[in-house]
Amino acid sequence: RPTPPPSEPPPTSVPEPTVAVPFDATTAELVAPDAHGSGVREGRWVAQRFETLRDAARLQGDLEETPFAIVLARLAELRATGELAVDAASDPRTTTDGGPVRKVVRFRAGVPVQVLSNVHEERLGQVLVRRGTLDAEALEASLRYAEQHGIPHGEALVRMELLDARALDDALHEQLRMRLFDLFSWRTGPFRFAEGPPPRPQSVGLEMSLPEMLLRGVTGHLDARLALARLRSWLDCAVQVEEDALAPFERLGLGETGGWVLGRLRDGATLRELVSGSAERALLLFALWCGGAVHFREPSDREPRRRDATRQPEEPEPTRAGGDAAGDEATRAVPLETAALGTEPRATVATETLEVPDTGAFRLDADLERRLRAEQLFRQGVHALESNRHERATDAFAAACELAPDEGEFLAWLAYSRLASGCDAGAAEGVVERAREEAERARRLSPDLPTVHLLAARIHEAAGEVARAVAAYRRVLALRPDDEEAVAALRRLEAAG
Repeated sequence: RPTPPPSEPPPTSVPEPTVAVPFDATTAELVAPDAHGSGVREGRWVAQRFETLRDAARLQGDLEETPFAIVLARLAELRATGELAVDAASDPRTTTDGGPVRKVVRFRAGVPVQVLSNVHEERLGQVLVRRGTLDAEALEASLRYAEQHGIPHGEALVRMELLDARALDDALHEQLRMRLFDLFSWRTGPFRFAEGPPPRPQSVGLEMSLPEMLLRGVTGHLDARLALARLRSWLDCAVQVEEDALAPFERLGLGETGGWVLGRLRDGATLRELVSGSAERALLLFALWCGGAVHFREPSDREPRRRDATRQPEEPEPTRAGGDAAGDEATRAVPLETAALGTEPRATVATETLEVPDTGAFRLDADLERRLRAEQLFRQGVHALESNRHERATDAFAAACELAPDEGEFLAWLAYSRLASGCDAGAAEGVVERAREEAERARRLSPDLPTVHLLAARIHEAAGEVARAVAAYRRVLALRPDDEEAVAALRRLEAAG
C-alpha cells in the first residue's frame, strides 16, 4: 500500500490537470513523441534501445524458456531499476517503424511503471477507436490537427474537445495496461534487462501491484497449456501456501475458483489434483507461484523446498517477492550480474496423465473483475492525490468504494481526499462532516490498518477535534510503533495542551 502523502494543509486552489502523454521526461529528452501520433519515433526509439541494451544487459534470455510472468516476478524480487527490452520477431502485427514487434518496459524498484511499444494497434488513437470513444473520421481529424499545430495527439484531442483531460487520462491508463498485458501472451522472443536511472514521475502510470499484474496478465492472457508445462515437474508435489505473499492476492478477491483452490491447498492437495481438468485453476496456480504465494513440497518427510522457474528443477528455489524479510534482504544483496536467469529443459505442452481443456486464457469472473477494477481505481486516486489533483482523486476513490464498499482503506482515502478537495473550493461544514463520518466508518471497517487511523487522525486534527485526533494517532502507534508522523503529531498536540 502507498504511504499517505504529507499532512500539510491542502492548497487553496486546484492546479490545472496536465495533458499526459505516454512518455516520461527521461524518454522525451531522447525522442519527442510524434506530433501527429504516428508512433514512428517511438518505434524507432524502442528499436534503438533494444540494440543499445545488447551489450549492457545484466539479465537476458528468451521467453520460450522463461515466460514474461517469471521475468516480471524475478525483477520484482531483485527490486531492479532499469529497462527491459523484448523482441517478438515472429509476431505478424504491423509496427509503426516497419521493424519486428518490440517493447521496452521501464522499472522502478522492481515495479513496471511504463511500457513503450512499436505496435500499431497500441497507439492511443487505435485504443480510442476500439473503445468506441472516437470514430475513424474523428481520429483522422485529430491527427491532422496535431500535425498542423505540432502538438501531441492527446493534447489535440483535448483541444478539439473530443476528450476531456480525465477521459484522456483513463485512455492512457488503458493503453499502458494493454501494452503490459500483451507481453504475457508472447510465447517466444529474446529479452534483455539493463540497470539504469529510475524513470521520472509521470502523470500517468500503470498503478498496479505485482499480484494484480500477475493475476490479470496470467489468467487473462497466457495459454493454460503453457502454464501447465512450466509446472509439470511438480505435479505430484503437495502445494503449500506462503501466507504473507498470498495475502495481497486474497485482498484482490480470487472468486469462486480461488476459494475452492485455497480450501484444497490448506487440506494438503497435490498440484495434480488441483489442476486436472481445469485451465482456470492451472492459470491461477501459475500466477500464485510466480508471485511466491505457493511453493511445492516433495512427497517425503523432508522439509519443504522452493522451486525457481528460472533454474533447473533440481535446484532449491530462493524466496520470491513477498517472502520473508531475511530472504528478501539476502536476495537484494546479490549483484544483478550474478542473478542471471537460467532455463529449464523445455517441457512438452501435452501431458499424458492430465486433461486440461484447450481454452487458452479464461475470463475473470465478475467478482474478481470488480475487485481488480476497484484496486486499479484506488491506485489512480493515490496517484492523483500525490499530484494535488484532489477532485480527480476524490472521483477515483469514490468509484473504488462503490465497487468495494467493504474496503476501509479505500473509504479512508476517499474521506481524506474529499476534505482536501473541499479545502480547494472553500470547504463547507457539510464537506468536513462527511469526511469525518467516512473516516470513522473506515476505522470500523478496517480497525487493524494503521493507514486508516492515520488518515482519520489528520481529518480530525484539521477539523479541530483534538481529542479524537490524539486517539487516532495513538491507535496508529499501537499498530505501527515507529510511525514518525504519529509520534510528531502527538508531541505537537500534547505540547499545545
